[in-house]
Amino acid sequence: MRKSIQSSVSIGVWVMVWILVAIFVDGAAFLLLRSPLYQNQALWLMSRANAVAAYLIFTLVTILGLILSHPQNKQSWKQSKFILPWHQALIPTFLMLMGFHLLFSIGDPKSGVAWYTLFLPLTSVYTPFAMLLGSISIGLLIIVIISTMWRGKGRNWLKIHRISPLIWWLVFAHSLLAGTDVHVLLPVYVVTGILVVGTMIWRYGVIPTHHDPHPFMISIKWGGLALVGLMALSPLAMVPPATTTSVSVQVKQDKQTVQQLKQQNQQAKQQLQQAELHL
Repeated sequence: MRKSIQSSVSIGVWVMVWILVAIFVDGAAFLLLRSPLYQNQALWLMSRANAVAAYLIFTLVTILGLILSHPQNKQSWKQSKFILPWHQALIPTFLMLMGFHLLFSIGDPKSGVAWYTLFLPLTSVYTPFAMLLGSISIGLLIIVIISTMWRGKGRNWLKIHRISPLIWWLVFAHSLLAGTDVHVLLPVYVVTGILVVGTMIWRYGVIPTHHDPHPFMISIKWGGLALVGLMALSPLAMVPPATTTSVSVQVKQDKQTVQQLKQQNQQAKQQLQQAELHL
């Protein structure tokens, strides 16, 4: 009976997760379509829609993880059996969306992102520093996932798992610096940043227990670093990045100019031939 209930809960969680994915992806595409940058750029639009959806899912994963690790949840709330299935189901969903984001970005010839930039991000033509932050976050995420898979071998996996909020901030900075749609999605980044910072302070700013020897100092350390990083990166987010649309428009104009020159050259040849016949 208990197993059937758990399986039904798992199925229900997965159904809700896929509904959330559909809402996030379609909602992101709707928001991005408001920007003139994405006209006639289906691959880039799909890349950004999946990126925004992955960012929102990862934000939810991070917040749920902080709630799960709260000392009060272990001592009195005891809500892990309801929260943990969501936390576990959303992680592979985030990985899938992130994979689609990378696939569409690399597949778009106008993006300036090549497959080797995943390993050599500073060689990227498009926002190399943002690509570096993205590559670091992917590497750290792989380490966290591997350590979680081996969690039955000891308690060291939990120490590694606690760097997840740091990974979120790397993803946050990558989104601000690499996205060509920051002016459209800025309220989303502000709200999610406030939510994560508030949850971190709420999680770590509690009375120390034997499970958390110095949580308040951790909150001061990571919360302070996060706020400083947010303040340092916010001016960069307001700078409009070079867009792939402007490049494609320029290439199209150059092609039209070349075509016009060819037509003028052909007309000049025809006039010269007619003049020679009259001589």
